[in-house]
Amino acid sequence: MGYVVGDLFGVEAKIFRISFSGELAYEINVQSDHGLFMWEKIMEVGKEFNIQPYGTEALSTLRIEMGHVAGPELDGRTIPYDVSLEGLISNKKDFIGKRSLSRAAFNNKERQKIVGLVPVDRKSSIPEGSHLVKDKDAQLPNPKLGHVSSSCWSVENNNPFSLAIIKDGKNMIGQKLYALSPLKNTAIEVEVISSHYVDHEGTRVRS
Repeated sequence: MGYVVGDLFGVEAKIFRISFSGELAYEINVQSDHGLFMWEKIMEVGKEFNIQPYGTEALSTLRIEMGHVAGPELDGRTIPYDVSLEGLISNKKDFIGKRSLSRAAFNNKERQKIVGLVPVDRKSSIPEGSHLVKDKDAQLPNPKLGHVSSSCWSVENNNPFSLAIIKDGKNMIGQKLYALSPLKNTAIEVEVISSHYVDHEGTRVRS
């Protein structure tokens, strides 16, 4: 992440290197009076690079494919360790919440962790909010291992992909579960994979 103030097309602009998708991205802030002018200039100079505008739905798909967490994963119940953000935590410096993170419950090896899911048939969409279980025919109450937080159609891989938070997630990679959705009345067999379905090494955002 970076930030500079400069002159862009004769307009004072604040430029942020910040990504909400996992792709290399920049955010440009100008006074509202210059918004349309700035948009038109960027689209004009971007023609030779085949620039394409995109909206929030495309943004959501990009971030899910990259395993880039957002609101559905950061739901108030997860901690940095659960969603692969432990690299942002200092083991030496103090910060708000450090004492809480040292509690036994937050260091349980079987805590729910973020993973990726693909349908075994590579075509069935996995409803968000689906419960993840080992046996779709088990008697109630069927032990719930976790839930599906976000789903999309992966354009790069041409099949559905989801992010999920499941118990002991990292050790579940390669296993098959069922995603049960009472609202959709579906039971979809899924395979647990890495949460990074595209650009596993994260090279794009650092390019």
